[in-house]
Amino acid sequence: MRALYRFIFKHTIAVLFIIFTAGLTITIIHLKELADEQVKETAIQSARAFTKVLSEFRSLYTSEVVLTAQKNGLVISHDYKEKLNAIPLPATLTILVADRLHTKKLGIESKLYSPFPFPWRSVTGGLSDEFSQDAWQALQKNAERPYFRVEVIGKSKFLRFASADLMKNDCVHCHNHHPSTPKNDWKVGDLRGILEVIVPIEASTLLANNMVSRTAYLLICTLLISLLCIAFVLQGLRRSHKQSARVNEILSLEVSHRKNMQEELLKLATIDPLTGIANRRQFTQFYDTQWLSAIRNQKHISIIMIDIDYFKPYNDNYGHQLGDETLQAIAKVISESLSRPNDLVARYGGEEFILLLPDTDRQGALHIGEELLARIKAKRIPHAFSSASNIITVSAGVACVIPNQTLNQASLIKNADDAMYLAKDAGRDCIKSYIE
Repeated sequence: MRALYRFIFKHTIAVLFIIFTAGLTITIIHLKELADEQVKETAIQSARAFTKVLSEFRSLYTSEVVLTAQKNGLVISHDYKEKLNAIPLPATLTILVADRLHTKKLGIESKLYSPFPFPWRSVTGGLSDEFSQDAWQALQKNAERPYFRVEVIGKSKFLRFASADLMKNDCVHCHNHHPSTPKNDWKVGDLRGILEVIVPIEASTLLANNMVSRTAYLLICTLLISLLCIAFVLQGLRRSHKQSARVNEILSLEVSHRKNMQEELLKLATIDPLTGIANRRQFTQFYDTQWLSAIRNQKHISIIMIDIDYFKPYNDNYGHQLGDETLQAIAKVISESLSRPNDLVARYGGEEFILLLPDTDRQGALHIGEELLARIKAKRIPHAFSSASNIITVSAGVACVIPNQTLNQASLIKNADDAMYLAKDAGRDCIKSYIE
């Protein structure tokens, strides 16, 4: 996931361009669909209105003109021009009006046809194409719902809108009793034919597409300007990010350096550089803490003071290099002998070591001291200039107390030191306990 974030941050402009381009493409396609749908809906409304006008005109002509003319002895006929005192049939007049409007180039055409045309309209008045046949089937199922679709006629698009021409009460008698009627069982409400209105939509479609194109150009320009602005801002942000990263790197290095220095200073302040164990300062701080804990919990606290026997002659004869190595070896033996986390060994002086043993009584401290003496002797470090042995040995003193507020914690160290000198007076290479 972090790799993905880094990739996006590195190629932000490309990612934004892809996203914006995809969004723009979807938007333009959607606008095109909306424009086509709007053109189609407008054409449907126009066709619906034109159909209503023709239907109302035809109904008005039938009820107000034809019936009155018949009462006055006029003939109602499709070939009214060839007869005396004749006027056209309602259907004939509707067709004439549609033809006249088409002749005037108003754009909208209309047709009136039926699967039951009168003989004089058998050529032009029947279901002559696929649309008229589909429309008839659809209107038979639901006469109240017009049937329409967009078709390409020639090289132009048109909306063909077909509505039901239902048999009306004023027309039933004429259609059933006309000598040339193709069907004589009509009833009021029967689907007798189709009134089709044809609306050209090519010009409207071109206009809508032109508007979509102009909108697309505007969106593209806006996109490019936005991307340029974003690129400019991102360039500044990247530059700032790089500078911040560099500053953070420098600060991180500085913090790490200071931390290392602090650790090194702390080590120098608390660790003996030769032996790697605690120095006298760290021992004093830790001793203060453990002394207070022993007072609070009323527990024993013991100290063992250790001194290497005849170490000065060793240094004088073997050299300081071997002397330092011996100090390191003794410190390692003592450190490895302590297993509890609160036990502490420190270098107290030149060849002196001090052990702090919290929660340890006198017998426990003596036992630990005796084991230490045995382990040191087991190292068998040669010492030909010792009066105690021919190998390195140590003298140790133990002091133990349960401290209280009246006791001085320095006295415990002094008592352990006194016990160590008792061991020296006893011939060295031994451990003694301070007893008041």
